[in-house]
Amino acid sequence: ISVSMKKYEYKVITIATNMTMTTKQHEKTAQEFEAKLNELGADGWELVNRVDGFFSSNVLLNKFHFTGK
Repeated sequence: ISVSMKKYEYKVITIATNMTMTTKQHEKTAQEFEAKLNELGADGWELVNRVDGFFSSNVLLNKFHFTGK
């Protein structure tokens, strides 16, 4: 009998921000972050949670793999 089990993997990404950033700088940072999330999504990562702070945002992603046993 073969049983598949889920194996979870987690990743945290930090996005540095600054309250004195211009609108153009915020837009550039957002575009870079969006590209990174799309890249990770294509690799199987899924956004789980986001926590914003004054100078950074932390994003938690997870990915699971099925393993046969």
